[in-house]
Amino acid sequence: MRKSVIAFAILVSSVFSTVSANTDSGNRIAKINRTSITNVSPMVLAIVEDDVAVVKNFIAYGVDIEQESKTGAKMTALMYAARYNQLDIVKILVAEGASTSKESKIGATALDYAKVSGATEVVGYLNSL
Repeated sequence: MRKSVIAFAILVSSVFSTVSANTDSGNRIAKINRTSITNVSPMVLAIVEDDVAVVKNFIAYGVDIEQESKTGAKMTALMYAARYNQLDIVKILVAEGASTSKESKIGATALDYAKVSGATEVVGYLNSL
């Protein structure tokens, strides 16, 4: 159990890096700051940033919503959305068929990640299914 908690803490700390793009309204050249986050899909980055429109676009373009991250935890998009209390995105993913019972490498479901992170809205929603 202790190893699982440590692995989860390492994963969470690595996800706190952000991706941002800044544009100057008078200049058409965009400055893009690269992220140090690796082994997660662009959709996961959109989920972490709570960008519902981008998540919907990824789904419309046919992204595999059950794809596991290539991190040690093997989390799905639903697990990330639950972890970050992104209720709107959780609802979208569930409506699109995301499995609520799928487990990560450490045996945690989306509901488990929501509980650990204190994501009360997502916990309530997932419990109601």
